[in-house]
Parts: sequence; structure tokens; C-alpha cells
Amino acid sequence: MSTEQVQQGDSEQEYLTAQEVGHMVRVSEKTVYRWAQDDPTFPVTRIGGVVRFHRERIRRWLRDREQGRPRKSEEANDQR
Repeated sequence: MSTEQVQQGDSEQEYLTAQEVGHMVRVSEKTVYRWAQDDPTFPVTRIGGVVRFHRERIRRWLRDREQGRPRKSEEANDQR
């Protein structure tokens, strides 16, 4: 699934499937489910048998795990 398929018109979907998260970070769907099961900090929403991932919370979770110093432009964005 391409990025265009994940977007709806001009706005992105707020909640993603494991497959969409996997495409976003270039890992398998199985890896996404493993992260959701093994890491209590991984942002996941479970309703009945449905599992979804909030796009912005996933992005924040990834940023929190980046290694090294942030670039100047990223520091400016984080301060807003």
C-alpha cells in the first residue's frame, strides 16, 4: 500500500492498521503487532477484535526513540 492509499484526499487518516504502520516505518505487519504486544509504551487502540494505531502517537513514539541529537529544524518544530 502506498502513501497515497493511506491518505484520504488532502487529510491523512487519523487511525492506521498494522499494515499501514508497517509501511510507514518499513517493517512487517507482524513486527508492528509484536511491538504492540511487547512494549507497553507502544500506542495501540484495541476495541473488540479490532486493533488500530493513532498516526500522531506513532510518530511521537518513534521520535522519542531516535538516537543522536535532533537537527536544528526539528528542535524548532518541537518548541512550537
